[in-house]
Amino acid sequence: MDSWLSMNVTTANVLSRDNQGSVRGVKTVWGQLALEASQVYIDDGTGGPAKSPYAGTTIEKLPDKVLLNIFSYLSHKEICSMSRVCRKWRTIAYNTSLWYSVSLRPEISGLHVTSLDFLLSLISVRFGSSLRYIELPIELITHTVLHELANRCPNLTHMLLDFSTAMQLHDFSELQAFPTKLKYLCVCLSEVIFMEGFMRKIYNFINGLEILHLIGTYEKVEEEEEEIYEVINVHKLKSATPNLRVINLYGINFIDDSHIDAFSSNCIQLECLAVNYCSKVTGSTMKTLFQRSKRLRCLLMNQTNLISEYVMQVEWEKSSIQELDISGTDLSTECLIDMLVRIPNLKFLSAGQLNGFNDTVLSTFMEQGNVRNLIALNLDYSDNLSDEGLYKFLSRYGHQLQGLSLAGMPHITDQLWNTVLPVLNNIIIMVMGTQERLSGNVLVDQLMDGIATNCPRLERLELKWDPDNLRFSDKSQKAIDIFRVKCLKLKCLVLSDGRYYEIVKANFERADRLTVYESLEDKFAKRLDDLFGVKDCLIEVNPGKCILPPKYKDLGQRIKNMEVRSDDVWLVSYPRTGSTWAQEMVWCICNDLDFVKAKSMIGQLRTPLLELTALMGNDTSKLKDELGNSVEQVENMPSPRFIKTHLPVPLLPEQLAAVKPKIVYVTRNPKDMCVSYYHYCKLIHGLHGSFDEFCDLFIQGKTPIGPIWDHILGFWEQKDEPNVLFIKYEDMKKDLKGAIRQVATFLNKPLTDEQVSALEDHLSFNSMKKNPALNLEPILAMMEKQPSNGTNPDETFIRKGKVGDWKNYMSKELSDKFDKFTEENLKGTDLAFETN
Repeated sequence: MDSWLSMNVTTANVLSRDNQGSVRGVKTVWGQLALEASQVYIDDGTGGPAKSPYAGTTIEKLPDKVLLNIFSYLSHKEICSMSRVCRKWRTIAYNTSLWYSVSLRPEISGLHVTSLDFLLSLISVRFGSSLRYIELPIELITHTVLHELANRCPNLTHMLLDFSTAMQLHDFSELQAFPTKLKYLCVCLSEVIFMEGFMRKIYNFINGLEILHLIGTYEKVEEEEEEIYEVINVHKLKSATPNLRVINLYGINFIDDSHIDAFSSNCIQLECLAVNYCSKVTGSTMKTLFQRSKRLRCLLMNQTNLISEYVMQVEWEKSSIQELDISGTDLSTECLIDMLVRIPNLKFLSAGQLNGFNDTVLSTFMEQGNVRNLIALNLDYSDNLSDEGLYKFLSRYGHQLQGLSLAGMPHITDQLWNTVLPVLNNIIIMVMGTQERLSGNVLVDQLMDGIATNCPRLERLELKWDPDNLRFSDKSQKAIDIFRVKCLKLKCLVLSDGRYYEIVKANFERADRLTVYESLEDKFAKRLDDLFGVKDCLIEVNPGKCILPPKYKDLGQRIKNMEVRSDDVWLVSYPRTGSTWAQEMVWCICNDLDFVKAKSMIGQLRTPLLELTALMGNDTSKLKDELGNSVEQVENMPSPRFIKTHLPVPLLPEQLAAVKPKIVYVTRNPKDMCVSYYHYCKLIHGLHGSFDEFCDLFIQGKTPIGPIWDHILGFWEQKDEPNVLFIKYEDMKKDLKGAIRQVATFLNKPLTDEQVSALEDHLSFNSMKKNPALNLEPILAMMEKQPSNGTNPDETFIRKGKVGDWKNYMSKELSDKFDKFTEENLKGTDLAFETN
């Protein structure tokens, strides 16, 4: 297939998801084993020492089966290096299952074999019956090596022979054996060495071939060529390979129409023919080709010298062709129209660099041709196509496209792409932009946001614009974050070198890092230690700049790796935003309004706070022992689970994005939130300090949990996802019945009017405040806190339940500071809060 469609394009600047994730995981396990082996004694939970279960575990004591699996992720160079570590690893490295696919071409990261004797030893000792695929360079292609492969590797089915650098062949007069089960053969031809002596020896062994690649020297040909040598006899080769289904003749300067005719006369099962960069092909035998090859579905003729008259003689309407590449062939407009309207089932079309491909061709193809099966379109460098013509075509058929390339056209800008992106919701590969300098600029943040919103299946994206034409803002990181989070299938992102490339690269590298735990800056660490009365009470967890107790280090990776179930219901919020109120609503709706259980079973058992064990890490009461490990509690809950968390997006389980369970996110205006949070920290966490000091830390993102706007906007950006419901405390206060119906509809649990009224009564402020399962009075008793018995609402878990209570605590100066804080962070979003 064409390289851009099959994602084999080679480029210097490719940013991609780490496809060596398993290797990275293996390295992590090695480091973990080594670390834990050194920690012979650990705290048994009572303050006394206990022997670690990992104390006797080291990498060399892992079972052979585990080591073999680890080695399977290594390159053969690395396997050879590992084999020198110890005898056991040498034995593992010799396991033939590690050698089923081998490249011996060092210039393309293959194994470097220094002598024929060493290779013969490898074939005998390591390759054996496991070998399925091998690549051999010219110096290793000898009759002895081929004999050994034939005798020792009975399951060898794929072979590449690289003669491209040959100035002289080995003597093959004694060649009597050759692998007989080959289904795939790739031969890289030399520019000057005749291959017939070698080929004549192997003809009797390759009649089972189904796939043949002959790779020429197109890149090496000089403009003024003295003489062309037919280094391989195609007419004899075709007689020896009657079962070919795929023939690829790439960049071979002597291939012409007679060779195509030769193959078609003998290969009746032919399904794919590629003659890209074979400049002597004119298409004179195409009519005969299609008459003989009824199964031909793929024809690739990029940069050939096709003549329109010959192409128009083909009976396209009777063909089975589905994939066609005619880029750079100089076919006429008349020929293009004639061909495209007659092909009945075209799925892939590459027709770039064609002066004859214009709006008339595209319009006629759309109106008279069969476009309904088209899934991939490449029109690169089609200067005679207008943006209007492309817009009409893509508006009508863009929804079915999985691949689209419109590169190299200065007049096709981000404006067209932003217009058509909403219909490209099935796109997998997308290529856009030109390296020519433009008079205008490309607003790349807006473009990336549109791609993230509309292209969830995207796997490869290429932006070819000159880096000086890319315009982006200080908010680019957020746009890239959204793109990275929403395009979860992305495997490759191609950009030109420049400042934007560096920003994107840094963003992806940061996202790939494991969670990092850091000490707070001294100026914040001391203030927080004084406020909470505990030394080193909080750390910073990244990504996300989340502020949490050090205990979180024991749970963070476990939370990230936690299994997410499709029937989970997650309640996510920053602390003191009405999350207890919302969690009770969600639980009751999903549990058929079981008010009895709702009043008898505490909320932490029904909707556990995932990170509670970490949040209570500095608590010295018996509460921790009573509640147990909150993460373990969630992991062991039966389905459906109701899970509450205050963690920001970067610290949540990675599976959330892929599994997409129901997520209810609740938030509140920051003024009331901060007031309530201050009193909560005083009640639960022993905070002693002024309200103004707490507010100063809150605005700087240094109170427990961390920056509020990163937390809120992380989910505001996902509010349009079908599995996410974003609600505000103020809206619940204003219309509780409406909020109940909204949540019930989101959870696919419709309620009657009577049920809505009953739940409204259960969720009333007085009912919630009196409910021992929610007001934390039993938990406060375990924490040895003295409840106020309602005399002072600031000393109760459920305080006042009002909007605008901040006015009783904030000065005008502090209120203005909060308003500026909110305005600066919400600029550019349509999120707003009611504060009265």
